Amino acid sequence: MTSAAARQYDAIRQTLQASRAELEARGGYSEDDTIRLLVVPFLEYLGHAAAHRRAEHEVNRHRPDEIIYDGPASLYGDRPSRIILEAKPLGAAFDRGPSRTETPARQIRRYLQNHPSSGPDTYGVLTDGIRYRVSQRTGHLNDVRHIGEWNVLDGPDAIAELTAILRHGIPAATAPARPSALRAARALAEAIAGGQSPQQILDLLTRDRERKPAIGAELALTGRALDAAQTDWASHAWRYGAAIQTDQPDLDGSRAVVAVLRYATPAPGEMAQLTRGDVALAARTFARAAHCRTAVVIAGQANADGAVDRARAAVHHQGHTGMTSEFDPHNPPPSVLRSLERISDALRRHQVAPQRLTDAVTAQGIRNEFYEVIAGWTKARQLGRGHEERQTILRHLIRTVFAWILKEDGIIPDEPFEERFAAQHGENRYHASVLAWLFRYLNTPEAQRRPHPNPAVREALDDTPFLNGSLFAEHPDDAGLSLDDSDYFSTDPGRPGLFTIMARYQWTTTEHTPGESDQTIDPEMLSNLFENLIVATELWQENPDRMPAGTYYTPADVATEMVKDALAAAVRRQAPAVMTDAHLRELFSNPDAKGELPPLAAAQTRRLRRAIAGLSLFDPSVGSGEFPFIAANALRTALETLGDGEPRLTRRIIHEQLYAQDINPMATQI
Repeated sequence: MTSAAARQYDAIRQTLQASRAELEARGGYSEDDTIRLLVVPFLEYLGHAAAHRRAEHEVNRHRPDEIIYDGPASLYGDRPSRIILEAKPLGAAFDRGPSRTETPARQIRRYLQNHPSSGPDTYGVLTDGIRYRVSQRTGHLNDVRHIGEWNVLDGPDAIAELTAILRHGIPAATAPARPSALRAARALAEAIAGGQSPQQILDLLTRDRERKPAIGAELALTGRALDAAQTDWASHAWRYGAAIQTDQPDLDGSRAVVAVLRYATPAPGEMAQLTRGDVALAARTFARAAHCRTAVVIAGQANADGAVDRARAAVHHQGHTGMTSEFDPHNPPPSVLRSLERISDALRRHQVAPQRLTDAVTAQGIRNEFYEVIAGWTKARQLGRGHEERQTILRHLIRTVFAWILKEDGIIPDEPFEERFAAQHGENRYHASVLAWLFRYLNTPEAQRRPHPNPAVREALDDTPFLNGSLFAEHPDDAGLSLDDSDYFSTDPGRPGLFTIMARYQWTTTEHTPGESDQTIDPEMLSNLFENLIVATELWQENPDRMPAGTYYTPADVATEMVKDALAAAVRRQAPAVMTDAHLRELFSNPDAKGELPPLAAAQTRRLRRAIAGLSLFDPSVGSGEFPFIAANALRTALETLGDGEPRLTRRIIHEQLYAQDINPMATQI
């Protein structure tokens, strides 16, 4: 900035500071005060003289405050304007109003789309006299894109960027962002192109190369709400500007966009979360706004101290978004580091199919990888063994994975899975001296347990609960199972141990929803694992034909649709006439369905509730139990929606309404 420009900036800054102080001291002020004391001085600083402006608000309160032309308004009044400006009182919220659709942000968008003075490349300016939010109408009627938001008191850089736009305009293809945001995004693109380590990429969330915060402005965790209100959420993404296109085309020949986002610190007392929905929405928005098929987003959220302590990485590709689960960027789990490595490699080398890019972070991709590795571990130990021995190894695998899920959910203690116990009982004694005892405890009521002879193991097993089921019951063939300590704890990449493999992944007890999923292994994996490995175990074929045994795995989303359709049909005759088939399906699938159902009389509600509670369901080939599990949830959802507040409702449903059988004993145990 030249010395003359610096003096001009100092003069306007002092004027605006004095006017703001006057308004704040007064307490009550209006839009007219904003225009007179703050907006007009700044417009004159930009060179937009009074002859170039037309005060529309004086004609009609439903029109914008100012229309600004390239020349005198009397000459150019019938031509497209350069700027449509709407002013609000100092400190006004731009994204809140009397309703979801009546907000200042929506107002300026409508002016750009519908006002007679608006044309291609007209700018919309929403301001409170200090903050200036700028958007632009492009060549299409409803195509309004966000440019940025600036505070004119932030410093010379902010006012220089804003001045460049409002004086001279910008090319339609560019969208300037805050310099700190662009630095972070550019650094991310360079880190990917340069093959930096995953941890170096994650460091971009908190600091750039100058050791300053990577993102100066923060994005509020409100993307979902804004999207539901049909607000242009893209403007919020671009306002914080942390996205640039990579120099190389993505895997489909189009360009990819990479972005770094830092979400705002929650207000005191709030429990804001870095949800899948917000991050998925950001990834979709960046891809759409940049006209790219692929978007890579790394998002973080600051805590009360301003430090980023939670993050997610997401990939949006051809309409599908996948992401890692939430993690600490300073201590990321191995699964996150491996996913970032795979994403970087895919974008840098262009040597893998596009599906592999999203597979790096989607639940299905992680699930496929997990199955492949676990199947390899299992087959390596089954090789050369007889049928009973192969069955015993598979039974042990299912027990161990199930116990690991319980550990990850905090139901059983972590200590029995620690390698330190392997060395305390002699070589290759971990299985017999620790894990077998854990299984025994899970199958034995506390009062009937025999204490472990080793005090350390006894203490580690102390908080193990009793599970009322037969999966962990001792089997005659268990005594013949022989596994080395390395089968659990080996870190050899060519022959990793079972616990080494499972520690690479993050686990959840919440099943994923279609379309948006995070990078975790959910309980559905146990069903998939069993039903795929059981046939290989029985027939000992690499790719067995499952038809002779009738073994097929039904994905959870398909099973869910089948169950709710069957339940709706079963109660159709007892349902009130006002309940359509769609209402009944909603009743069995949506815990929040009450507000969407037609009103029912008390007698109608009781009749429908009795009909549902009287249903009996039988699965003749239960497999891993996917259908009864989904049915139990559907029945509970419907009964609770209809007012059944029985404390032991789930237990009653399981005991009185669900029945199943299978020719494979292990299936009924699971």
